[in-house]
Amino acid sequence: MTEEHITMSQRELDRVGVIRQGILDLVRSHYADFGPTLACEKRVECHDHKISVETLRQWMIADGLRKPRARKQARIHQRRPRRPCRGETGSDRRLSP
Repeated sequence: MTEEHITMSQRELDRVGVIRQGILDLVRSHYADFGPTLACEKRVECHDHKISVETLRQWMIADGLRKPRARKQARIHQRRPRRPCRGETGSDRRLSP
């Protein structure tokens, strides 16, 4: 089976852009200090617009309404020295006569 590549027409892309701009204007005017999850919940309750939280989060980041969450820096630990093995100590007297 082959996968079908789905493309959107320019008319559909324009419609999505208009919807996106309308939702972002609504968020800017009513829910500017809300996070994307609460803004989505309130929009569904009051304005009956339903899009996913992740889509709204990405739109808010792209529009400058929200900063992306900073990732944690990986902690760098200093390595401990290896413990000496029995044969490496040089005090193995069984080999010498």
